[in-house]
Amino acid sequence: MSVSVRIPLGSSKAVDRDQFYNIRFSFVTGAYRQFTFSFVDTEEDSFLIDRQSGIVTLNGVLDREIRSEYNLTVKVSDVSQTGSHFTLGNLIIDVLDENDNEPMFEHDLYNATIAENVEVGTVILTVRALQLMKALTLVTYAIDSGNEHGKFEIDGTTEYQIKRENKVRDALDFEKEHAYYLTVKASDAGVRPLSDTTMVNIQVTDVNDNSPVFSQDIYNSEVIEAARVGDSVVQVMASDIDSGPLGDVSYTIVRGDLFNLFTIGSKNGLISLAAELDREQSSSYSLVVRASDSGEVARSQEVTVKISVVDINDNAPRFSSHNYTIIRKEDTPLHTLLIQFNVTDADSPGNGPPFTFSMVSGDRSGFHITYDGALTNTIAFNRKVKETYSLTVMATDSGKPALSSEVSVTIIVVETKNAPVVSSPLVVNIISYQNAFPGGFIARVTASDSDPYDVLEYSVAMDTSQAFQIERESGKIIADPTWTLVRTPQCQRE
Repeated sequence: MSVSVRIPLGSSKAVDRDQFYNIRFSFVTGAYRQFTFSFVDTEEDSFLIDRQSGIVTLNGVLDREIRSEYNLTVKVSDVSQTGSHFTLGNLIIDVLDENDNEPMFEHDLYNATIAENVEVGTVILTVRALQLMKALTLVTYAIDSGNEHGKFEIDGTTEYQIKRENKVRDALDFEKEHAYYLTVKASDAGVRPLSDTTMVNIQVTDVNDNSPVFSQDIYNSEVIEAARVGDSVVQVMASDIDSGPLGDVSYTIVRGDLFNLFTIGSKNGLISLAAELDREQSSSYSLVVRASDSGEVARSQEVTVKISVVDINDNAPRFSSHNYTIIRKEDTPLHTLLIQFNVTDADSPGNGPPFTFSMVSGDRSGFHITYDGALTNTIAFNRKVKETYSLTVMATDSGKPALSSEVSVTIIVVETKNAPVVSSPLVVNIISYQNAFPGGFIARVTASDSDPYDVLEYSVAMDTSQAFQIERESGKIIADPTWTLVRTPQCQRE
């Protein structure tokens, strides 16, 4: 007796959970008999066999990943006149695989932390998806969402690694994005691909890649000259977009404060006075302030702070002399300019000039002073009537409140005399070697005048060589060094 297995629908062995194939047994004998079919010694309930027809049917869902082969023993029995007979046959069923197990990631969530200055191409982390049993298809990987700006890429089939995308223009920047949340998909290569997804949480950490930035390119401020120590002058402000301590800014004055007149709050940037100011010593200051962050290697920026000192009227006018003595002859005409007062004021215009002059005491009735300090006489001088006049003149500045100063003026009236000037004869001999003459001082003219208050002045009356000069008050004769004795052997001078 021979036994064969017939599997309808054109498939000789395969049975899977989606196709419930029937398997019919038949055999050939010499005469017609009636048979019964059954499985022998099996606890397998995945298949059923019809006792009359021998058709094997599927009784449940098969899973090749659990069992890929079934070896069943079939018993065929008959009853004849000669007795009961049976035979045994083996039915081997191979379960062919189908794509019924999706890839599965090792973790539902992956976490990674990277610095914002990570180099392009750096491997951040590795994700891996496995199939439940033996993988029969290749698993490919792709970033499904969260990578809209193209910051990352994934090796799709080999290393299963998420990497930075190799684009410098897409460098990471903590100040723009602190974290990225990617969805990664793993797909198999089945006819009907199955897939799994996982989340990848990438946190970006800050690095000190930003310097402090001042709120202004330059700061201008004014401070009144009378400001006291500790008074505020100006506040500078700088910000650093780095996070945490990397963005903490401190301030220092690095240049321009030679005399330590200013101080700055290291945390708030408030510049205050450390000493009293004097505009008359310096009317402005140009400080350089540095803002530094707190990075291990600090980054900094500098800014110029210009401070103008606003003047106050703290200086009175100053006369050019502590007192004045004026000598005039009796024949001095009326309204003669006796003196033009000259005063200065260290304060700025508005607190200093223009000045006003006045006579505050003394013989004011005989004199007149203009607003600009010209003193003239309004009386005729007569030494027999009065020899000496005394005045107190006051100069007042334009400040508010105004400051003033006073000076004593004495006018002495002398007799009108015309005594002649008597000069001593002077002969100068110049001896030179090979006509070499260095020039310079060669002699002094002396003269006298019996009028007690006359002041002598010297001048050149005639000089045929034009080689000499005389000092107006001292009478010193100065020779020109370019003058030569050869060219001008004789010189006459008065």
